[in-house]
This record gives sequence, structure tokens and C-alpha cells, in this order.
Amino acid sequence: MSNSKRSLIFTIGLLLTIFPIIYSLRFFSTSSDTFIINMLLAFQLIWFPILQMAQRYFFSRKYLYEDTIYFKLNLAGANIKGRVISYLLIGLQLIYFYIKYNKFSEVNIPLHILNIIIWLVIVEVTLIITNKKTYGSFSNHSIIISGLDLKIDLPLNDPLNNDSGIFSYNDFSEFAFKGNKLILYLYDRRGIYTFNVDKNFEVPIREFLKAKRIGEKAAPSR
Repeated sequence: MSNSKRSLIFTIGLLLTIFPIIYSLRFFSTSSDTFIINMLLAFQLIWFPILQMAQRYFFSRKYLYEDTIYFKLNLAGANIKGRVISYLLIGLQLIYFYIKYNKFSEVNIPLHILNIIIWLVIVEVTLIITNKKTYGSFSNHSIIISGLDLKIDLPLNDPLNNDSGIFSYNDFSEFAFKGNKLILYLYDRRGIYTFNVDKNFEVPIREFLKAKRIGEKAAPSR
């Protein structure tokens, strides 16, 4: 997916997250600090990724339904960037309490730690769902990366790594099989995509990619 579309998706998602937050704070301004922080994190870590996912589906749906899909492969591994962003948002709780109380002796440390652990578990669960439910759909003209992708995507013009999007076969320079993984390399070091592959289907997938004029990466010489 182009950076312009990624930026559009991010901007719309951000606006549709900020407005409900502002609206909600008007009604919960007298609530406890822990409640407000949990509400903010719910918007940031659950609502915002859902908005991004819905928009990505909107952009990719015609490719999924208007072209022939030959096979689907499950993505292997989560985007590290998405995990780091989520962890940083959770870390804002600590910063907030430190700024407000100036010292942690006035904070209910056990409750605060439990709250952080719960949010860490929520992040990991969403990433597990993402890993299991995000696929690369190999069609006649393109590879569509889509599904229940609940990672937070910041369009920083950094190399892509299993991010959702639509790619022409011409976007990929080469591929390689490593164990039960298929790795596709984008041109100009723009990123890589890694898929889980059943060894029984390695040969037909190899022939399919070669037919799409993607070369196989040479094994390193010993």
C-alpha cells in the first residue's frame, strides 16, 4: 500500500479517535485517574487499530473480490514496530503518574502494575489474532495482504514488514524459502514479507512466483 494511502488511513483513524476521546472526557472528568487512563488506552490500543483495519479492508476489498485468488498464505510473525508503539502508549501511564505525584510512594504500585500487565496481555492477544488472521492472498495480478490486522501502523516511510497493503508482483525483486517460511523481498530494500508455508506446497508456489517473473534468491555460498 502506498505511503499516501497509509497516511490517509492514519489521519482519518486519528481524527476518529481524538474526537470521541475529547467527547468522553467531558463526561468522565471527575472519574479516577486509573479509569481515565484505561479509557484513553482503550481508544488508542483497541479502537484506533480497528479503525485502521476497517479502512484497509475498504481499500483492498475490490482486489479480493474482483480478481481470482489462487492461494492464501498466513503471515509469519508480527510487526515489531506495532508492538513497540503499543508498549510506549502503555508506558505513558508511568509518565503520567510520575508527573502528577512526583514520587511513586503516593501511587498504589500493586494496582498500577496489575493494570499495566493487563494491557500488555491485551496487546499480545491482539497480535496473536493478527498473526493467525492476516493473510497474503495471491491473485492473478497482485498480492493482497489483509485480514484481522490489529497492529498500529504509523506511516513513517520506513521499510515495510508484513504490513497490510496491495502489491503488484513487479514490486518484488526476489523470493526465498527458509525452512517452512516464504520470504518475499521488495525492490530497493523497501521491506520484506514472510509467510508460513506447508513444505508440500513449496514446489507449486515456487513455480507460481517464477511464472510471475520473481526470481529466487540464490543461496549463500559456503
